[in-house]
Amino acid sequence: MTADLRRVLADLAEQSRPLDSRDDLWRRGRRLRRRRRFTATLGGLLALLALAALPIAWRATPGPAEVGDGGNAVLPSSFGLAHSWQQTAERSPNGPAMLRFVVDHRPAVEILPRPPATVIGQDGSYRTTSRVGGRLSPDGRLLAVGTSIVDLTSGRTVRIAEHEHSTVHVLDWSAQGTEVLVAVDPYPVEGQSDAVRIVVVDAASGRGRTLLSVGVDPQAVESEGMFSPDDRRIALVLRRSAGAQQVTIVDAADGTVEATMPLTDRQRLAGWTADGTRLVLVAAEVCDWFTCTRNLPSRQHVLDARARQRWHLQFADPATGDVVDEPRTGRPGWPDRLVGWSGGDSVWIVNDREIDAVRPGEPARRLSVADGEVQQLDVAADLVRQGRFGGPAIHAPAWPPRAEGYWILGIGGTGAAAAVLLVVCLVRRARRPRAPAGPEPSD
Repeated sequence: MTADLRRVLADLAEQSRPLDSRDDLWRRGRRLRRRRRFTATLGGLLALLALAALPIAWRATPGPAEVGDGGNAVLPSSFGLAHSWQQTAERSPNGPAMLRFVVDHRPAVEILPRPPATVIGQDGSYRTTSRVGGRLSPDGRLLAVGTSIVDLTSGRTVRIAEHEHSTVHVLDWSAQGTEVLVAVDPYPVEGQSDAVRIVVVDAASGRGRTLLSVGVDPQAVESEGMFSPDDRRIALVLRRSAGAQQVTIVDAADGTVEATMPLTDRQRLAGWTADGTRLVLVAAEVCDWFTCTRNLPSRQHVLDARARQRWHLQFADPATGDVVDEPRTGRPGWPDRLVGWSGGDSVWIVNDREIDAVRPGEPARRLSVADGEVQQLDVAADLVRQGRFGGPAIHAPAWPPRAEGYWILGIGGTGAAAAVLLVVCLVRRARRPRAPAGPEPSD
């Protein structure tokens, strides 16, 4: 090596920074190795947790439903509301049903869906369903809603034939549970009749037969229709926008009109007596049934108007039109529907949330009531007719949830475990003492 080369190298050495040989460099390398080991360990734990969550989530796949025949079913003295995470009747049927209703409140955020309807099986099990409205068959096995008849024991659905372009309002079930009475209100379609029709639908096939066509004026949503106890006659009230209302009695087989009877604005058809010889009417004492709660500004105003109403029973002979009032007047509450008769008691759904026994001339007796505010309460009529009342109060179980709940629990548990491990690691790192740094080398 020449003297010039040695001089140049010495000058370069003096100008370069010395190698950083502090202990901190070794510590940084050790922290990097630990971080890599932690990342690998965390990934492995998350994979194990995900595998452990799979059996939980797998249970969400519903198997064949095991439902009772309802032979020992008894209406509870009170019943709670379903949880929003309850299993669904569509995927895990629990029929035959005992009660069905809709929770009477809207979500706090308008974009969220309304709470689903609740179905309580005759074995006391709870389900929810997206199908709102309709009527339960007398034995609780079928639900007629819209253009469908749903078997609550299997989930099988029968479409009501030939009414795809119509609104179908379910009016009543036959006493035997084999036929459904509906009002068909067609949408305006060019070339098709827009007359409202009263149709009897076979529950097994969905095929219907038109009893009578009633023109375009009747307001089908407010019309009423009830089979007689022997299913041979049907009492109809076809609500019209103007003019006097009347009850029309028709033959259930061919629609032949057998009798008519006028109704005042304060009379409402409720059904038949247990022997089918007379009609049952409810007489309003404070305000007309169909104007008392119409066009009020809020739900609370509607509830207040309903609370002020008073009523009593009337019994009418459809052949002569003679009407007899019960000896008691001033019954409080709002009678929604006559379900049936149990001995000398008429059993009613009152105030949307309770089931009452009303014996003419005597105070009402409460049989069952919802724990919260509900709407569209319906009950299997066979339980009423057979007098199956007085069961213990029932409430929705918190477990098991619907299918999505298992996945949320599995994924949420995995995420929570990962978060805990990360927090532990960060806390340990923050508590580790740091070695003091050495002096900076001078240039």
